[in-house]
Amino acid sequence: MNDALLDEVSDPSDWTGAWSELRPLDTSLRCGLCYKKAFDAELVAQPALEAAANHWRHARRLRPRKRAAVDDLDGEHVDYRALDASTLVQCPICQHEFDAATLNEHLDRGCGLDDPHPASSSALSSTASSKMDSWLRRPSMTHQPSPKRLTRPQYQLKSEKDLRKMLEALELPASGTKDRLIDRHRHWVNLYNANLDAAPALRASIPSLRKQLRQWERAQDESLCSKTITTEKQAQSWLKANQDTYASLAAQARATLHASETKYSADPSTGGQDSNIPGHS
Repeated sequence: MNDALLDEVSDPSDWTGAWSELRPLDTSLRCGLCYKKAFDAELVAQPALEAAANHWRHARRLRPRKRAAVDDLDGEHVDYRALDASTLVQCPICQHEFDAATLNEHLDRGCGLDDPHPASSSALSSTASSKMDSWLRRPSMTHQPSPKRLTRPQYQLKSEKDLRKMLEALELPASGTKDRLIDRHRHWVNLYNANLDAAPALRASIPSLRKQLRQWERAQDESLCSKTITTEKQAQSWLKANQDTYASLAAQARATLHASETKYSADPSTGGQDSNIPGHS
C-alpha cells in the first residue's frame, strides 16, 4: 500500500473489502471527536495512568499459567446445616415457627391454625419475633376504610319529606321550614367534609359536629331576631321623625277636598250637585 492510498483514507469507515480489518486500528489512532490522526507528541501525558498500567503489566506475570482444577460435584445440592429436634423452622403455609419434629405433624394435620406454637429457644428472640409479628399484623386487623365525603343534592328537586328523611338518616333534627331544612343539611355537609380534610388525630367526633351545628342554628336564630327587632325600631323611629310631615299632608288633603265640595255645591250651573264628587249622583 502506497502513501497516496493512505492519504485518501479520511475516516475509518473508508476501510472496506479486504482492508476492513484495519478499521479498528485506524479508529484507535484518531481523535474521538474530530477523527484526525493523533500522534504521541500531541497527547497529554497521564503519569498516574501510565504508572498503573506499568504495575499491571508487571503483576500479570505473577498470574498462574493454569487454573486450579475444581472438583466436580455430584450435581445434587447438599445442605450442610444440621437440623436437630430443637431447631426452629418456619411453616411455608402459615409462616409460624415450629421445631423440626412438630413441623411434620403440623403439616400432616393440614396446617391447622389452632396448633400450639412452641416457644423459642431464646426468650429475647421470641419477644422480638412476637413484637415484630404483632407490629406487622396490627395495621391489617385495625385498618378501617376511610369515611366517604358527603355530597349536596339538588335541593330544588327535593320535597320537604325527602329533606326530612335525609336529615333523619344523618341523625339530625328534621323540624322547621323547607328553607331551614336546606340550610341545616348544607351546613352539615360543610362541617363533615371539612372535618375529613383535617388530620385523623385532629378530627372532631360526630357528637361534637352535631353540637357545632346546634350552635350555628342558634346563632342564625339570634341574628334573624336581632335583624327583625332592628327593622321594627327603625320603622318606628322613621314614623316618629316624620309624624309632623304626615299630619301636615293629611291636613292639606282634607282642606283641598273640603274646598272642592264647597265650590261645586255653590255653582248654579250644576244645580248644587256634581257627579264627579264622591257621594253625589
